[in-house]
Amino acid sequence: MKGTLLMRAGMAVSLVALFFSGLGQMPIYQRYYLTEIPGLGWTSQYYLTLQIHYFFAVFFIFIYAFQLFSRWRRGKPVFSEQAGRTAGKYPYFKLLHLSRIFIHLNILLLIGSGMVKVIKNLPAVNLAYPLLVTVTSLHNLATVLLLVSFATYFLTRLLQYRKAPTTAGTVSDS
Repeated sequence: MKGTLLMRAGMAVSLVALFFSGLGQMPIYQRYYLTEIPGLGWTSQYYLTLQIHYFFAVFFIFIYAFQLFSRWRRGKPVFSEQAGRTAGKYPYFKLLHLSRIFIHLNILLLIGSGMVKVIKNLPAVNLAYPLLVTVTSLHNLATVLLLVSFATYFLTRLLQYRKAPTTAGTVSDS
């Protein structure tokens, strides 16, 4: 239980850092004077925010892969047929199950598009402009959809705990 909470906390911290450093790749921090706040002047340095983004991306991928491996080892697949059947009985569980699937798909899209963006930054690699625009758009779209799917998941959790039927039992997602 403590390990699962530690992994989730690590994923949450890395996602916040990835979101913050990813926005730092665009010049919005300097444009909106965030760099004028004492202690945040470093946010205008592109290569520093890029290195932070890369560090937390590696950290996030490691934790995510470890979580998937540990679930597989315990015999709890991410997309289980039993969870889908149980989710069909209670509307909250169905929404939770769908949002978890959506979260995992967005994470995989973010990892895939992020890897293409890293390859693009290598010195000897020259990718076609339409591919770069498509990959960047997918990366940005997956980021927004991940935030929406996390919000859906947590709001559904709040509703579930507030109005959960007493005979429903629990569906473990850890």
